[in-house]
Amino acid sequence: MPRPRFSQYDVIIAKLAAESSSAAEVARTFAQLAAGEGWQDIPSERTVRRRALDFQKRLARLGTQAQNRRFSWPESMMSVTVPWEASRAALDLLKYRDENSLQLPTNREARFFWRIRQASPAIDDARASTLAALLAVAEFFMEIDDTAVVQLDWLMWVLAYQPWLSPEAAAAYERATFRGLDPVEADPIPAGATYTFNDFARNFPEFVVIRSRSGDEEQGDGQAW
Repeated sequence: MPRPRFSQYDVIIAKLAAESSSAAEVARTFAQLAAGEGWQDIPSERTVRRRALDFQKRLARLGTQAQNRRFSWPESMMSVTVPWEASRAALDLLKYRDENSLQLPTNREARFFWRIRQASPAIDDARASTLAALLAVAEFFMEIDDTAVVQLDWLMWVLAYQPWLSPEAAAAYERATFRGLDPVEADPIPAGATYTFNDFARNFPEFVVIRSRSGDEEQGDGQAW
C-alpha cells in the first residue's frame, strides 16, 4: 500500500500535537497561527483535530515527546533528553533565539545545534540555528511517517567545505558546486536567512529529497508530500 500524501501543514500540526494533550487546543492554536501567517488554504478544524489525535497516538508509541519540549537547563540534561556535554552549545542557541525574538528551541533543536557545532565549530549561531531547525523538521517528519527516508546531501557538502571559514573556503565550495563533472549539490538556503521550524515545515520539499523505504522518490510540489 502506498504511503499517504502528507499535507504541507502536517508537521506543524504534529508538532503542536506533541506540545499539547488536547486535540481541541491543537486546532485552536493552529487556527491562530494560520491567521497570523495569513495562510488561506488550511484544513478544516475537524481535520486538524483528527490529524492531531493520530499524531499524538503515534508519538506516544515512539516515546519521543520530550524531544519536542522547550529546552531548559538543567532540566533537559537531568532528564537525559539532551547530553550534558551539549550544555554550552544549547545555551548559546537559547541566547541567540532570545536575543533575536525567535521561538525558543526545543530539546530536539538544541541537540542538533550541538551536533552542527561539532561538525563545524566555526559556524555562526544564526546559520547553525537555521540548520538545527531544518534537521529537527527532518527527524520529526520521519517519526510521523515511518515509511520515509529524508536525504540532505547538500548539507553534508556545506559542512564539508565550510564556506563561512574564509574567502578561500567559499571559493572552493563555489567551484565544487559549478564544476562540470559531478558537481556537489548547492545550498538552497539563502545567505542570511533565519528560517524557523515552521518555515521549513511549510516548505519541506524545497530543501530535502524524500524517499520511501522502497527507494521511490517523492517529488515536492509545494502543496503536499
